[in-house]
Amino acid sequence: MKKSEEIFHQNTDYKEILFKLWRYKHYFIFSLIFTLGIAYAFNKYTQPRYSNVATLLIAEENNNSFMSADGMMEGLSMFSGIKNVENELSILKSFSVINQTLQELNLEVSYKLEENMLPFDFVSLTSQQDLYDKSPIHVILDQTHQQAVNAKFFVEVLNDTSYRLTCNEEEVYLYNYISNSVVGFVEELNVLGVYKFGDKVTSDLYSFSMHLNEGYNPDNYIDKSLCFSFNNLYYLTASIRANLSVATTTTTSSVVMISLSGDHPKKLQIF
Repeated sequence: MKKSEEIFHQNTDYKEILFKLWRYKHYFIFSLIFTLGIAYAFNKYTQPRYSNVATLLIAEENNNSFMSADGMMEGLSMFSGIKNVENELSILKSFSVINQTLQELNLEVSYKLEENMLPFDFVSLTSQQDLYDKSPIHVILDQTHQQAVNAKFFVEVLNDTSYRLTCNEEEVYLYNYISNSVVGFVEELNVLGVYKFGDKVTSDLYSFSMHLNEGYNPDNYIDKSLCFSFNNLYYLTASIRANLSVATTTTTSSVVMISLSGDHPKKLQIF
């Protein structure tokens, strides 16, 4: 065994191996730069996830004084308190409560800022930033009118009084915010026009007005695309409900821990 190892070392020319590898140095350098670039883009443009946790004390209803004084009813009283907490947990995570909260927070409209992560235009790798309360525009939708949901309306601010609106989407659902349900479907939605801030923009598929917020700085949106979309509140409610955790700290406790995860910390805090 020892002899075979000596033969292997004698027949192995490490310098020749290194020279052969050096011929492909360009591939190694390219691979290293490409890998570092992917890692940089991933860290810079990946949408972070946040989590917000709160505790809530659920007040139990006062029991009848006769029942509380009777030792035989103590177990039943404790069972009643536990059932009360379980009922409150179900209410906190109910579809109707979450949906009502979304409506009160005016989350029917989402504002996004899109940016191409690549330095060239012929290939697009888009990142999205949720602007929420940092949006330079504010859209007021007409809830009595059906709206095209989940369709991106791109906005180019021309000046303080006007803007260009474009939208090119396929397979768009129409939503009724009063009945909270989908009421129609269109194969495509195409919009192109120049409108004034404050004027109503309406068609059979949408109806809204747009306003420019104070402090708008066009330098912040160079090489970036500003857009908004109307949300399907039914699916948005289901999504938040899936990311909402409601549980007691212990099996017999009336202290409830509420945890909600999402991609925008301000939304989580307000919710």
